[in-house]
Amino acid sequence: MIIDLKAELFRKQEEFKQQKLQSSSTSYVKSRPIEKKSTVWSKQNVGVLQRAQKDLESKAEDENEYEKSRFVYISNESFREKSKLYEQISKGGGIPEEDGSKVFLVDFQKKVIDNLLEERNKQREEEGHRLSKDEQICDAYIPVAKDEGEEWMDYTDSLGRSRRCMKKDLSMLKERDKDLQGKQDRIEDKEKDNVLPTLMSDDMRRELLRQKWEKEELEAMNGPIHYSNVRFDEKRSHGVGFFEFDRSEAGRQEQLDTLNQLRKQV
Repeated sequence: MIIDLKAELFRKQEEFKQQKLQSSSTSYVKSRPIEKKSTVWSKQNVGVLQRAQKDLESKAEDENEYEKSRFVYISNESFREKSKLYEQISKGGGIPEEDGSKVFLVDFQKKVIDNLLEERNKQREEEGHRLSKDEQICDAYIPVAKDEGEEWMDYTDSLGRSRRCMKKDLSMLKERDKDLQGKQDRIEDKEKDNVLPTLMSDDMRRELLRQKWEKEELEAMNGPIHYSNVRFDEKRSHGVGFFEFDRSEAGRQEQLDTLNQLRKQV
């Protein structure tokens, strides 16, 4: 009986120890969390990230605007240089040895020649339209001739233009046309003689031009001064009604007489 009681007591003690160990392992006292106080350095201003993002976007826009303005400035400077060089060549101020074709990727000499050809073709077209209108007017009304000499005749002049005149004036007009054609041929031959050879060095070309200008200067000093005597091969664009007189006094006077006769007939 005593042994049973001791065994029961020992069992109860063991159960109590086990319960005590379990309660001590599962139940513990939690420590109070320590609140960290925020300092001036750890605080962030409200919206600082948004402002930083806007600053980056604004900086990128400024860089783009700078690149655009720089490109526009370079383009404008290049355009001004092209315009200055093109104006110099088109006004006959001389074609420089380096005309900018490699720098600006523009053949200015060809551009000037193309413009001159285009202007000349335009003038020819306008002249053709004007002549066709005149011909239509002439064809619209042809008066009846009173005698054989007043009959209207069609002929082609030395320039290939269709003309109409009275039969009595036909021989005189053809003779005058031959004289004008002969003078034009002499002028063209003289211009061909004045053309400098292309296979020349720049020094030789300048020397020939200097000698030619000195000769023309002496001739201008010794004789009467006219516009054609003081041009010195200057390239200048004249109007449609411009007529270039011969440099010699005899040829000039002959041309003036012919023009005066034509003016009186008109």
